[in-house]
Amino acid sequence: MDTSRLRAIARLSGYTLWLPAEAKGLTDVDLTINEGEFWQIDTTSPAEARLLLRAMATLERPTSGDYHYKEQRLDFSDYRHLLPIKRRIAYISSDATLVSNRTLRENLLLGRFYHENSLEIRLDDRIRILIDSFALADKLEIRAAQLSQLDRRIAICIREIAKEPELLLLYRPEEMIDHQRFEPFVDHLEAASRDTIAGLVFSYDQAFIERFTNRRLTLQEGILRVTEG
Repeated sequence: MDTSRLRAIARLSGYTLWLPAEAKGLTDVDLTINEGEFWQIDTTSPAEARLLLRAMATLERPTSGDYHYKEQRLDFSDYRHLLPIKRRIAYISSDATLVSNRTLRENLLLGRFYHENSLEIRLDDRIRILIDSFALADKLEIRAAQLSQLDRRIAICIREIAKEPELLLLYRPEEMIDHQRFEPFVDHLEAASRDTIAGLVFSYDQAFIERFTNRRLTLQEGILRVTEG
């Protein structure tokens, strides 16, 4: 693939992370994700795949290296510096969370409450369509802690899709949605223009991989290699 004319959305340079508690990390990663590129992570280590996805989601602070989002070099010294970037990145994974003592409605609106500095915001049409698609309309006033695990995971998917992200990060999406609703979930992911967003995916669902991705990288023992073609 000729990437010379593509616009970079996210770029890691010499990126190194280490998790002492797990004795795992990523070493000197160089990766550029351009508009229209949807990458498959090929690895025998799900923990390494999750760490790379969390790194791209700005959820892990590197020990060395740089992260550029578009033209901006990210500053990890204060989490508040990263908040505008997090709004443009969707991270869908079982380790993503909701605020347990807030209702589903509040969880879906928390980001807008903060950035728009208002508690009067209402659910917009896009979120309502997602809520109806995944049959959660009658659970909006239930606190997250009282929802089933499946409903919490579906709510996370709705929250992240509703961002209309520029960068989509998926860890085992087939585990986030039940079989009956997985196809509508994929349809919603594909509803955005594939030319202006990008993605990074770890999944065991080969049909989803073949449908959704167009580039491939391998990740073994913390070392990343790009596979062309």
